[in-house]
Amino acid sequence: MERWEKERRAFHRTLPTLSPAYDGLFVAVRGGRVVGADGDHDRLFHRVEQRYRAGTFFIGGVGVEDRVADMPGFEVV
Repeated sequence: MERWEKERRAFHRTLPTLSPAYDGLFVAVRGGRVVGADGDHDRLFHRVEQRYRAGTFFIGGVGVEDRVADMPGFEVV
């Protein structure tokens, strides 16, 4: 969970610089860097999950409405 939180913070820290290029898209952040973007959250999740198998990443929306993701075993407060 600590690694996921680190990626989440990196997303929010870089969000102002992401807006022009990724406005209206979901972006995946891994290692503090954008590793993928897509207009469809689920499609992006599956693509990044396949690429990084057991790796930790965070997906957030740039200029899009927040979504709640149901992830068994995780609770974000």
